[in-house]
Amino acid sequence: MTQRIACLTFTKEKRQRFPGHCEGPGHRASSLHPQEDDLLVQWRDLLAEICLRYTPHVGLLDVPHPDCLFLDLTDMQHLVADERQFVCQLLIDCHQAGYFPLRIAIADTPGAAWAVTHFAMPERTESISFVRILPPEHGAKGIASLPVEALRIPDRVAGWCHELGLHRIGDVMGFPTAELRRRLGEGLVLRLEQLMGTREEILLPYVPQPRFEEHLWLESPAQSWETLSPYLSSLLQRLGQQLLAHNSGALGLRVSFLCEDHSTVTLPVDLFRPTYDSRHLSELIELAFRQRHFPSPVVGIDVVATHVTSLEPQQTTLFPDGEREVTSSEWGGLLERLSSRLGTDRVCYAVLNPDHEPEKAYFWQPCLLDPRVKKPRTRVVSFLAERSRPIRLFREAIPIQVITAVPSGVPYRLQYQGRTHDIVRWWGPERIQTGWWRGQPIARDYYRVELQHGAHFWIYRRLEDGSWFLHGAFG
Repeated sequence: MTQRIACLTFTKEKRQRFPGHCEGPGHRASSLHPQEDDLLVQWRDLLAEICLRYTPHVGLLDVPHPDCLFLDLTDMQHLVADERQFVCQLLIDCHQAGYFPLRIAIADTPGAAWAVTHFAMPERTESISFVRILPPEHGAKGIASLPVEALRIPDRVAGWCHELGLHRIGDVMGFPTAELRRRLGEGLVLRLEQLMGTREEILLPYVPQPRFEEHLWLESPAQSWETLSPYLSSLLQRLGQQLLAHNSGALGLRVSFLCEDHSTVTLPVDLFRPTYDSRHLSELIELAFRQRHFPSPVVGIDVVATHVTSLEPQQTTLFPDGEREVTSSEWGGLLERLSSRLGTDRVCYAVLNPDHEPEKAYFWQPCLLDPRVKKPRTRVVSFLAERSRPIRLFREAIPIQVITAVPSGVPYRLQYQGRTHDIVRWWGPERIQTGWWRGQPIARDYYRVELQHGAHFWIYRRLEDGSWFLHGAFG
């Protein structure tokens, strides 16, 4: 039996039509101006409830912030006899609930339905919904003219396709599979086979998630922390009871203060480990509260748990290691306090990146955005284990003078900070060179050198002009 998949895409341009959204300065909704991502999730969840009336099989793509829902209509002939009539009724239900405009496509595979809704319909639909139904076993006829970006491939792979003259999906279909795999990678072949139905694509089943949030309107405007703290503590206690009832803890909060002049001050709070402790949450919110400016007194408070996960079971031992437990707790508390005071994006750790270019061999990751960061020592040890790279990499390479026995030879003396240093030992050269497709290609010969006083430097010679630079230090 031919698989039939419906893809329902909700346009981001018209999310303000979400029911209950604040329409004017005098209107007070149950939620105080939620952030865009939270609004998208809430809209998706309520649309999924409508879709579940027609089929129990509602799925999502395994990507951050999916903007579409998939309905499996394969074995639903007794409920969906006519696909056109089904789409019309679905649009009516969504329109009556206030969710429009929408883009809906029905095809034989999730990939084909997604491609049609995202690349075969207008991007800005204003107040008009668009529908397209591909006949069963329609094959490549309905999607061959779509651009290669409709395969859901990375931008760099799409760029390679255009360089090879493969601008449309039909062009890719006519290319030998072995050549596609060799030149453009397995990812593109996988997406193409999923689009054609020769390889199955697994969708994440939609599971309704409970929302943990509390709201409160103050009897009289207030602006100081001492006045707002009791109200906030009451909200956090009620929120903690909700979380505990579901054996869950919050890894992220969003606290919104609605001011008297109708502006909103939002404080995001990220956590190292899940918790429902209202006192601990209140302390973190206070740190962020005192760093913000409020344009006018506060008249309402909204607390939403934006990231919720199951509570971690605490394993007990016959002889507990108190020192290790205290160290882990202090580390988590330090990260949370620093992130609340300075901002999550300013408390980061370095992550190694498999790239030969030193400037791109690492990137900074906020500590509290990665729940896997529990023991930073293991990351430090793994970093130190790479003996060929310095512990300290300078933000910009420092020009130095190097003396060699012969041109393009090994270094035996260098001048740095106005002093001349003899090189007693050296290791190298290690040539690092990148291709033209990286933008500004580099070509360098790196040396690790030991000076007479024991310091180890990482220096390189730029091949294009023979200039020398100091790029890092060991130890």
